[in-house]
Amino acid sequence: MENEPIWQHRSDVKGRLKMATYKGNCKNSDLLGAKIRNAVTNSMTTPEVASNVFKMRQSSMQNRWRLLLELCADKPLALGFMQVDGGLRGLAVDIGEDHSTLCRNLNSWESREPPLLLTGHAKEKKTNVPLVLIHVPLLTRWLLWVAEARASFFSGKRGVIDTEMILEILRCQVPLGLPPPVVSELSWVEAKRLIK
Repeated sequence: MENEPIWQHRSDVKGRLKMATYKGNCKNSDLLGAKIRNAVTNSMTTPEVASNVFKMRQSSMQNRWRLLLELCADKPLALGFMQVDGGLRGLAVDIGEDHSTLCRNLNSWESREPPLLLTGHAKEKKTNVPLVLIHVPLLTRWLLWVAEARASFFSGKRGVIDTEMILEILRCQVPLGLPPPVVSELSWVEAKRLIK
């Protein structure tokens, strides 16, 4: 299980969040509280974004996408990942969806270039129960960027953007399907260029 890159990536991402909490002298929830996580997921799951950016035409598929993203960001430490005990059948039951339809959607999203999500499969060592790790890379990138940008602001670093500008960049860039800025310590001038 731990040999698959997706499991290692989750560990690396959690390490980056931990470093951000040190930098900002704060807790995970200060950087990625529910309001912040909801802003990220909401910007990625509107019907317009789901249809125009992620090419999901059916409202039922858009709804599955929204449910999945909400689950992958349900806690500050989720960071775009969701571990599902019981495999994909367990996930289908948890979200009240048909297993075969959910599998078709997941396969479709994973086969895109770049993939909208990635999955890792394993077995629980003690019980031999299937485990699935689902990862939404764009969601992870945005959550990490927001956390690291907020940590820079909370650290008291002069000249970096504040929490409202961080959200404004998110609201402007995510609906276009764009990844977050390369650096998390943006100046006001750089930020204003991004929201034009």
